[in-house]
This record gives sequence, structure tokens and C-alpha cells, in this order.
Amino acid sequence: MGSMLLLIAIVLHLSLAAWFLYYLLTHDKGNREPTWALVVSCLLGIISIVLALIGNGAWADYYFGIAQQTHTLGDAWAGAWRVGVVEEVAKALPVGLFIFRRRFFNESTDGVIYFGLAALVFGTLENIMYSLSEGGETGIVRIFMTPFLHVALTAAFGYYVARWRLGLSAFWKAALVFIGAILVHAIYDASLLAMPTSAWLGLVSLTLSLSTTIGIFLIYAHAHKSDLTLGLATDGVRAFCRSCGRPNPQHDLHCSVCGKKA
Repeated sequence: MGSMLLLIAIVLHLSLAAWFLYYLLTHDKGNREPTWALVVSCLLGIISIVLALIGNGAWADYYFGIAQQTHTLGDAWAGAWRVGVVEEVAKALPVGLFIFRRRFFNESTDGVIYFGLAALVFGTLENIMYSLSEGGETGIVRIFMTPFLHVALTAAFGYYVARWRLGLSAFWKAALVFIGAILVHAIYDASLLAMPTSAWLGLVSLTLSLSTTIGIFLIYAHAHKSDLTLGLATDGVRAFCRSCGRPNPQHDLHCSVCGKKA
């Protein structure tokens, strides 16, 4: 039964990630993103989790070990804020260095897509690792407790990085969102660790999880609206050719430029 539950948890996490990837790409109404760049962003998510494991190191086990014994909020916070810093930097820095100067990083939605993909891989791998180490039950619980927490926090930062890149927002706004992401991450982790002594803290983590899950879709919609205003995207079916990325203003079935199905 345990092995079956573990398998179900892993399949569900992978399915959820695949669905969100599909959602991001099919709701992108701007120029088509290069496939190779999307793949690189996903690979950077793998690198990010390796960096996080190295960055957290033995001290995370030390602080979290104490918190798991005492379950006090103070001990939980001592480890949680450090993990928040390490993991948010690990998720955002590699993809940021890769994408910021690219010519195709030219829409507000691009910040959500590229930063979101790296965080999606990071979060999915983390959930699978927890499932393997703590059992299928934990894996199932994490589907509801942290479906898109990592994605939302990093994609929100990515959105403001893209706005800064386009000259539509100041750097301090991106920096402020990044600090906010660290705080939300730390509060989420600390609340979970201290939950056995204060049940209401579980509601804090659940509220953060639900709000960030809703938030990522709102941010993406807002980014799309911003791109529409600037003429960087078009509403409607087949607004852009999904093969060559050229505009398809007549919404033809086949692209007038490359001839492929739009």
C-alpha cells in the first residue's frame, strides 16, 4: 500500500507540473518563445535545487532538527528564514542570469514564464524528494499544501524583473518583491514546523499556499493585460503562429509567413 501511495503521489506531482507547463505556454499570446530557452529554464530548475541543497547544507538540518524537537516558533524561524534566503536565491539567480539580456525576453509574461518554469521544476523535484524520503502520505499532503508556492514566489519576482527590463518599473520594486518572497517562504516553513504546538499556524501555511496559488494566475493575467496594452500580445485564437511566432492578425488556420498550422 505504501509503495502504491508513493507512486500515486509522484504521478500526481508530475501531472500537476505538466498541466501548469501546458497552461503557461498555451496562454502566452505574445511572440513564440524559443523551445531551447524554455528547456534551458527547466534545466536551470534542476541546477537550482542542487544549489539549494548545497546552500542549506548541514546547518539547515541542525536548525530544523531542533525545531522538530521543540516545535516552538522561535526555533522554527531560526531555520526557516535561512532556508527562505537560500532557496529563493537558488531559484531566481540562475534563470535571471540566463534570461535577462536575451532579445526574446521582451514581454511582461516572459518574466512569469521563464522564472516560473525554473521554479516549477524546483518545486516538483522538491515534492518528489519529500515523497521519497517521508512517504507517499507526505507527498499527497504536499499536493494540497504547496502546489505552486515555489512557482508563485519566483514568478512574481520574474514579472517585476521583466517590467524592469522593459523600462516599465523600477529595480526597487523587483527587489521588494524578492524580499517579500523570502519572508512568505520563511513564514510558511516556520508555521508548518511549529504547528504541533499551535494548530492555528497550520492555517497560516494553508492560507499562504492558497493565496500564492491563486496569485500566480492573477499575476499571469495581469502580465498579459500589460502586454496587450503595449501591443506586445493579441487576444483571440491563433493570434500568433505557434510555429514561427509571427503575428496572425486574420486568425487564419495556416500562417501566411511559414505556411504551417497556426
